[in-house]
Amino acid sequence: MRFVQILGFCGAIVILFCFYYFYEAAEKENYSTNKGTVKIGGSFKLINQNREIVTEKSFPNKYLLVFFGFTNCPDICPLSMDKIIEAMDLLGKKSKKLQPLFITVDPERDTPDILATYVSAFDSRIIGLTGTKEQIRKVSNSYKVYYQKQSADEKDNQTSDYQVNHSAITYLMSDKGQFIIHFSYGTTAKEMAAKLDKIL
Repeated sequence: MRFVQILGFCGAIVILFCFYYFYEAAEKENYSTNKGTVKIGGSFKLINQNREIVTEKSFPNKYLLVFFGFTNCPDICPLSMDKIIEAMDLLGKKSKKLQPLFITVDPERDTPDILATYVSAFDSRIIGLTGTKEQIRKVSNSYKVYYQKQSADEKDNQTSDYQVNHSAITYLMSDKGQFIIHFSYGTTAKEMAAKLDKIL
């Protein structure tokens, strides 16, 4: 009787192990092949902080971590940049598969020189991107990003004293240019790293 109980217990352990193994494999497969029902991402042509033309094809064999923000952002953008870099540090060698991009939603003020100063304050791995208003509008629309200029004086939209309300989502794009998953603002660096670790 005791032998049967032990055998049954061992069988249950094996079943649980197999379930966990196949669940993890399926989850990773879902991450790696998720095309999504909504088209996110696409082609773009922008300028980096070194005044070089950059397109979606400029990063072969790299997964992209894409964030939209602006350099005068008081809190959300710097905290998001810190979180991305912390997650990459937690990944160790796997982080070499990633390329973080900071795309401005404030092209009027965020020149290549301004972006160079901004991204260098966080980490040399971050590439800052800017462009014309039309180029930024196009890439923002392709990523379903919301942004709206908000002047201190609501009656004066021409003033240089303004903020930009914007969505705060980090997008992960595959090395084939396909959207995989997004990370909301509330995602911690550890949570981001754990999900990235399963995907990379």
